[in-house]
Amino acid sequence: MKRFLLLIIGFFLVSACQTKDLQKDMIQFDKAYIPLLYHVYHHNAPAAKQAVFSLAFEWQKFNQNYKGHVQGSLDWTETFRMVDGWLQDAFTAVDANQWDLALVQLDHVRFEWMELRMRHRIPYYLDNIWEFQMAYDMVIEVARDPYLCLLEWQEFEALVTDLNNLWYPVEKEMPAVAIWGWDQATFENFEADRHVIAQCLADFTASVECADRENLALDCEDINPALWRIIARFGELGTGAERFVNIQ
Repeated sequence: MKRFLLLIIGFFLVSACQTKDLQKDMIQFDKAYIPLLYHVYHHNAPAAKQAVFSLAFEWQKFNQNYKGHVQGSLDWTETFRMVDGWLQDAFTAVDANQWDLALVQLDHVRFEWMELRMRHRIPYYLDNIWEFQMAYDMVIEVARDPYLCLLEWQEFEALVTDLNNLWYPVEKEMPAVAIWGWDQATFENFEADRHVIAQCLADFTASVECADRENLALDCEDINPALWRIIARFGELGTGAERFVNIQ
């Protein structure tokens, strides 16, 4: 019985170590992925094309480290296959300055990793931000449209409620600053931008509750610069990247 318990404990310890190593390697991948996503979003051709090389290198390394290790899992194998295809399509689109197409392919990449981590219960703070940003992109598109993309007002209110619900883990949970390699100044800037977004989201939600169509889109758009500054920090773009944030 004791031997059985030791085997069980050993299994969980090994699994925990493997998960921690996997998290670290996923972070290294995202530190290369985020600069490309950032520069593609802002149509910065020279920086995006340079970022392609860094991401291609990190993906090759990550692929070699884990593809064989999980070869028996159809779930992982399929994820690796799809991510590889989407990255290649994104790289081709960047080379041709096709920014919208490149952004779509890069969105596929992060969504696939999010789904994989969810299925395998791999904790990853950045997924909270990705979920919030995806919901935000939908809300801002509707808010900017004079006809609310043909949604009923109650349907739009439901989208805003979902947005607030997705903000909660972003605001309340903490990233593993040691693993991400953040210093105190980086964390304080991150906290400051979380505060900015929280205030902007509160103002936007108040406009929705008052059905204030005039200020609706303006209040919502105020979230975007701070959100991209937060994302930039996870990609080690730092304050130098923030000067590129000029969202219309």
